[in-house]
Amino acid sequence: MQKEPASPEKQASLSHPLTDDTKITDCDLGDLSIRVSLVSLLKTITFNVFQGDFEKWRDFLVTDIISDSRKARDGTLFLAISGIKTDGHLYVRDAYDCGCRIFVTERPVELPEGCLVLGVHNTTSAQNALVRRFFGYPERELLLIGITGTKGKTTIVHMLYDALMACGMEAATIGTTGVRHRDFHRDLVNTTPDMNVLTRYFYLLRRRGVNVVAMEVSSSALKGQRVDGLLFEYAVCTNIGYDHISPIEHSDFNDYRESKAKLFSMANTSILNFDDPSYTYMKAHAAGKTISYSLQPSSGADIWAVDLHHSYEEGKGASSSFTAHGLEESDVMISAPGDHNVANALAVIAVMHQMGFQPNQYRDALRSNKIAGRNEFLDTFQGVIMLIDYAHNGMGMRAVLEMLTGLKRENGRLMVLFGAVGGRAKNRRRDLAEAVSQFADVAMVTTDCPYDEDPKSIMDEVLLYMTDFKGELLQEIDRHRAIHQMVDLAREGDIILFAGMGDDNTRTFSGVTVPYSEKAVILEAVEARKARKKSF
Repeated sequence: MQKEPASPEKQASLSHPLTDDTKITDCDLGDLSIRVSLVSLLKTITFNVFQGDFEKWRDFLVTDIISDSRKARDGTLFLAISGIKTDGHLYVRDAYDCGCRIFVTERPVELPEGCLVLGVHNTTSAQNALVRRFFGYPERELLLIGITGTKGKTTIVHMLYDALMACGMEAATIGTTGVRHRDFHRDLVNTTPDMNVLTRYFYLLRRRGVNVVAMEVSSSALKGQRVDGLLFEYAVCTNIGYDHISPIEHSDFNDYRESKAKLFSMANTSILNFDDPSYTYMKAHAAGKTISYSLQPSSGADIWAVDLHHSYEEGKGASSSFTAHGLEESDVMISAPGDHNVANALAVIAVMHQMGFQPNQYRDALRSNKIAGRNEFLDTFQGVIMLIDYAHNGMGMRAVLEMLTGLKRENGRLMVLFGAVGGRAKNRRRDLAEAVSQFADVAMVTTDCPYDEDPKSIMDEVLLYMTDFKGELLQEIDRHRAIHQMVDLAREGDIILFAGMGDDNTRTFSGVTVPYSEKAVILEAVEARKARKKSF
């Protein structure tokens, strides 16, 4: 499973980094100036001819490969991708009308004479092969680190980024927070994009001088074959919880877990959480070397943590300290409290060890690492601790609430504002409600991001699972008002968790997406209370 070396010519072509102000919109690389003959591209797939004279087209120079008919033009090759929500075969005529004349489909389609339609068994698999060939396999010149799991992916990706940059590597991230390299940033629609988008970013990042990419790999991407064909030098498993079970995601837990496990068959080295119930299952699917990490000193894992301490200091925020043993012997401090974050840090240390780096090279980077919307402590106001976190499923909520319980002060209350996302695994509603009911003293049920569901019906379902809650239960469908109410209710010594939205910058209601900032609304609420001169 070794990577093929890039040719000297390819290396030379990637030796001129793009400037930070290069205009890239929606992964639009502008005029690529790439021309690849059709016959050369097609050497990577098996196909038959549905329509047209292949010999007439074999030497045609393809200028781009697309699956969005709106981007079609003369010279492009259109792939009709059969997705969950739509079918690209319905848009072949639109692509034709925009100038496209070469199509790859899974079934015959009706198009005018004068074009070429090639048939394949699976257009997603064909796309993976064709687009990588078109861009010259840029992923082969990048060290890829894939992170999967129910929670912790984003945290590990950003910890790795900071640690790698501190060690002199040119790193980039791909995931929930978008594509990032230094001051370059682009948002993504999906945590893990399809191969067409991924390869374009690999191409761009390589031209920017990047040599290692830490990326989140979602279960949906693995199941949907979006990353098939990639080789990961390292793959990390954080944990596997009961999540993403829905008609548009996974049929059951076994399907979810099996999809996650696929990543480790694509990696040279797998870094696995020994404490997770799915550890043995994941290890059985690993094709290469495995490294285990654990919070239990007697587990027999390759690296473990002892002497865990979590703290919060006004003006400085929260932190965790621990001592790593096994692969590395080192005292470590991270800027996010909680056992789950210590586990995330152990996974990062394991990867860095395998890459040949010592903790003293990146210790400061781990200590200063902060991620917007993840364990983000806001400035304490009049003795109230306020925290924004992306916790949007039961496992994530339970982890952050366990951590906050350890920070509770005498006579202080743990207050939680949360909702449940629409159009996703409905078991989250029960799991979130049960976690909040177990730990919170005050709970505010509100709207998260409902998508096409009725916000009131989502709230009502969450409330059904909170009938045994012993604390103060509140509900407010308008999230802005709910935040203001929670800030008004707080008193000195309380902790408020604003859960679910994290640093997401939009919310979607019945197909309409609107700008949003959780942090801005919280600060607005604090200022409003200050203006009324109401002390906590």
